[in-house]
Amino acid sequence: MLFKVKNTQVYLLASMHLLPKEWKVLPPSTIEAYRQSEFCVFEDNPIKSIYPYPPMKNDRNIFYPWIQSIIKTNELAKELGLFPEYGIDLQLFNKAIADQKKISYLDEENACNAFAQAPIKEQELMLDITLNHPEKIKSLLNEIYSAWREWNIASLAELLNIQVSMCPELHKRLVTTRNLAWSPKIISTITNGASAIITFGALHFLGVDGICHQIEDHGHHLEKL
Repeated sequence: MLFKVKNTQVYLLASMHLLPKEWKVLPPSTIEAYRQSEFCVFEDNPIKSIYPYPPMKNDRNIFYPWIQSIIKTNELAKELGLFPEYGIDLQLFNKAIADQKKISYLDEENACNAFAQAPIKEQELMLDITLNHPEKIKSLLNEIYSAWREWNIASLAELLNIQVSMCPELHKRLVTTRNLAWSPKIISTITNGASAIITFGALHFLGVDGICHQIEDHGHHLEKL
């Protein structure tokens, strides 16, 4: 879903990191916003390693629970036909590199720190669900994709609440804390009169701590494109 901050040349793009092949061709509105933007802003570098942490033991196959959970979740996503190479953020990033666009990032540290710093009980819960209840994970991934595709705010918010209830500390680190850190940078981009497209995960848009709410609190208004 694409938004424009009214009376500016700043676009906000609610991305999905895993998408089916049909998204290999991005919507014309997204491409046009990209072309009009001098700057491209992303959460972080989408091609960096997502496993920056050493294994728990000398055995290179023994990783922390959160890493094992992510590996398994990505495997389940592929079974559904959802792949990172079709994620909007990765596609735009590769395009920006090829076009030599100016690129910056919202995160100052690796986003994986949010997982690594989560309580071990929450990490183990993530792993237990992915290993022992894979159909639940598949269902959740499908529901998130469907709600995002239709931009069903109520459904997205409900799915977000499910994640919060299961892993509140992880959610705080992964979403709330990062939103608060991103907000000043996004507001600065808007007020500086830059032409930019800012791309980040759709769940960061939602709720009272969401980016949309924070932008509007600063007197700016979003129009859906």
